[in-house]
Amino acid sequence: MEPLITDMVQDDPTKRPTMEVVVTRFSEIRGKLGAWKLRSRIARRDELWPVTVWRSIYHWYCTIGYVLGRKAAIPEPK
Repeated sequence: MEPLITDMVQDDPTKRPTMEVVVTRFSEIRGKLGAWKLRSRIARRDELWPVTVWRSIYHWYCTIGYVLGRKAAIPEPK
């Protein structure tokens, strides 16, 4: 994702990719990621360990509910 984001925030607008290119590159990146990677929790670097434990437990509780409810990691438009 970082190379795509770096390209998208270029100071010179002419160097930025078009929206079609962005959508294509994002789809390629997303296609290479598994369902569990897409469901993984993003933790702050400066999180205290009790907060990390609490948020991880809550994340897994929600994730299990989504998996059992057959909800997609990233919803697709119908």
